[in-house]
Amino acid sequence: MTSSTNSTQILTENINSVQDLLSCMASLNKSQFNACINAVDLSGCDFEPYGSWSDVHYTRNCLYCDEQYEVILLCWEKGQFTPIHDHGGEECWVKIISGSLEETIYKPNDLGEPTLIKNSVAHAGHTTYMIDFMGCHRLKNVGNERAMSLHIYAKPISRCNIYDESELRYVPKDLVYHSIVEIK
Repeated sequence: MTSSTNSTQILTENINSVQDLLSCMASLNKSQFNACINAVDLSGCDFEPYGSWSDVHYTRNCLYCDEQYEVILLCWEKGQFTPIHDHGGEECWVKIISGSLEETIYKPNDLGEPTLIKNSVAHAGHTTYMIDFMGCHRLKNVGNERAMSLHIYAKPISRCNIYDESELRYVPKDLVYHSIVEIK
């Protein structure tokens, strides 16, 4: 076991709160983010104080952001979904905190239209990973209740490309937070 692995193991064994998660993240490099997010064993109740909800769209709640990474809590009402989108060239780890999210992965065809590659459903406790060379994706709450998902982006994403289904093309989209939470 390398010293990097040892430090990751020590750090991730103590993630018992959202504060512990953010402390863990601050001491890691990008190659260790997967181990950290997989060590998260927190419930929706642990994240509830940091979320906001909307009947119109899922919400993006920033728990932490600096130039190296951002940690965002997405809150989903039943049936809510993202547009098909990329990640602006950055890596993304998603941990399902509560509920069930369907992930549909697409690759552009010769006309630039998204073509279905893979479709799967992730339940609470499951972690997924995405980077642009794998394609674009859409997430959707397919459960019968609210869902929460924790997203770690290395580096932060302020803009991505979304597939505009009315224009049948990818367009740039500036991303916003619906809330910015100060966690002490």
